[in-house]
Amino acid sequence: MNRSVRGGTLLIRTAGDQSEVEISGNSADIMFNWTALTYQVSEALNIPPIALAAMLPQMVSDYQRTALKYEIKMGGRMRG
Repeated sequence: MNRSVRGGTLLIRTAGDQSEVEISGNSADIMFNWTALTYQVSEALNIPPIALAAMLPQMVSDYQRTALKYEIKMGGRMRG
């Protein structure tokens, strides 16, 4: 198997006040996809990745406290 080939899914769909997240793949695939997504967000917002990393704990905390309805699909199971 070619180790440079990556798989898995990291997909976020948001409509109104509802978000659906789908995550699949092995740990290496998930981390690779998260890194790729982080890079793209960093580029789109013109913010260094280290600044995003510093903001992440508070942003996750805020997200968990909101009234947003969300579903996270991991390996075919829904969480949320």
